[in-house]
Amino acid sequence: MGKNLQSNVITETVTLGPGCAPLITITPSAGSQGTTFRTNGSGFTPNRTVTRHLLKPNGQEIILTPAISADSNGNISWDFTSTCATPVGTSQLWVVDDTTGISSNTVTQTVTQGSGCP
Repeated sequence: MGKNLQSNVITETVTLGPGCAPLITITPSAGSQGTTFRTNGSGFTPNRTVTRHLLKPNGQEIILTPAISADSNGNISWDFTSTCATPVGTSQLWVVDDTTGISSNTVTQTVTQGSGCP
């Protein structure tokens, strides 16, 4: 008589954990002074604030104010319109979820000399 073999089935559930970074994007990623840049993000703690960090082309890191809140789905969005006073060059932008302390991915925003700007 043969053995009756029983197979073990293991089911895995994948969830976002503390090591998974929220995502942000900037559209467009490059434009001249006077361009409106839209930043969108997802994966943040719903209904909580996030802090926006910017590394300017000159290497200076600043925290953009005011802090903004994620919506009930954990999404964020804001617009920034550059002016002639906006430094020309590439900046690095990331966001920190104030509840978890986890940083998003880092994205770049490049501003070029605008027509009519000195």
